[in-house]
Amino acid sequence: MATRLIRLTLALLVSLVFVFVAFKDLDFDALIEALKALGLAPVGLYLLSIFIIHLLRSYRWHLMIRSLDSEQPFMSSLRISFLGFAAVFLVPLRLGEFARPLLLKRHRGLSMSASLGTVAVERTVDGLVMVFVLCLAVLASGANDPLLWTMGGVAGAIFGGAALAFGSIALAPIAAESFWRRCCSPLGASFSDKIIALLKGFTEGLGSLPTWRLRGLYLACTLAYWGLNAWGMTYLAAAFGMEITYVQGCLVMALLVVGIMIPAGPGSIGTFHAPIIFALVSLFGFAAPQAQAYAIVLHLLQVIHMVVMALPFVGDLSGIVGRGDL
Repeated sequence: MATRLIRLTLALLVSLVFVFVAFKDLDFDALIEALKALGLAPVGLYLLSIFIIHLLRSYRWHLMIRSLDSEQPFMSSLRISFLGFAAVFLVPLRLGEFARPLLLKRHRGLSMSASLGTVAVERTVDGLVMVFVLCLAVLASGANDPLLWTMGGVAGAIFGGAALAFGSIALAPIAAESFWRRCCSPLGASFSDKIIALLKGFTEGLGSLPTWRLRGLYLACTLAYWGLNAWGMTYLAAAFGMEITYVQGCLVMALLVVGIMIPAGPGSIGTFHAPIIFALVSLFGFAAPQAQAYAIVLHLLQVIHMVVMALPFVGDLSGIVGRGDL
């Protein structure tokens, strides 16, 4: 209990720091004026784009789950996905990543290692795609700020390291397990066991895409939903009077993804807003109130969509929360 309280306190502190960075120069009257410029039609179209994105994400995950459980219907995967997406976003410290594996174990009897493996594959693929998008967008947009390359380097090191670790355990499991146990040994046997279990789970998750057709479809879904995500962010920015190109929208999206990687409070408050405002104000020269209003609305719409989509199935999630799994 004490450990959880400490983690939650640290997460809230992280959020507070980023909220201060994002809104330290807040002009409330100008912010209200910027919000008034937004019409209902752009809000509706953006919400529709989020819904399609979540359908694509759910179907992509379903491709792996079907290999682990051939009788799993898509609607079951969709139900679990909507709960999982909401949990990842709303539960502090990104502990919601465990929601989908726990729900699969509870409702379908799948092992935690295999289910976590599918999530590990997702996160690694998404991370590598975002590092690639970030680097290309920085070069193509002409943005020039040392912080961009720092963020790209940190993200590249994290996801590149993860890809190296996962790849090694897939290609040479015995030697890799011995190597990574030695690397993790200073952190204790329990921590080492958890890391090895995650690495082995990734191998199981990767095994759920056994054919090149499935891998190609998985990658196509990934590129489609990230591409639509960038379009939605670009479109909504234009609704606030901030005309940015699609490439610049990709850059804002990639910085946002790097920001919400940081464990923070519920809803990634602060870590969601700060990268967006930094990009729009420092890189593209828009007024701070416009950027702040945009970041607030973007965050609010995503939260509303996730809550509304997950609400019909929240009873399933309360079952695992009640047992203290999250």
